[in-house]
Amino acid sequence: MVAFDTNHLLRHLLEDDESQTRRVREILNGEFAKGKRIMLLDLVLAETAWALKTVYDFDRRALTEVLREVLVDKAFCFENTSRIEAAILRHEKGRADFPDYLIDETAKAYHRKLETFDKKLIKG
Repeated sequence: MVAFDTNHLLRHLLEDDESQTRRVREILNGEFAKGKRIMLLDLVLAETAWALKTVYDFDRRALTEVLREVLVDKAFCFENTSRIEAAILRHEKGRADFPDYLIDETAKAYHRKLETFDKKLIKG
């Protein structure tokens, strides 16, 4: 099974570099032909969200929409879909950043209370 790093996912989403986008498509098509899906690790999703917000200036609504599209894309599989869904929902309704919600959801999955100074995350 293949896993994508953040740059591969960004090329897939943005198609902003012709040669890299072509390579990503080749990988996606090759894995699809074998009946396999590309693994997207939680860390890659967190880093992708950070890049889309800070480098590409995606607002909260646009970022939430992209994350939802990735989550339902049959080309991909994830470490824990329900954890990502919960983080996306909290991101859509809250004020903290998606990576913060994903970290908190991961802590909850391990039955841990996340200690943080992030006031936006603490409030919801």
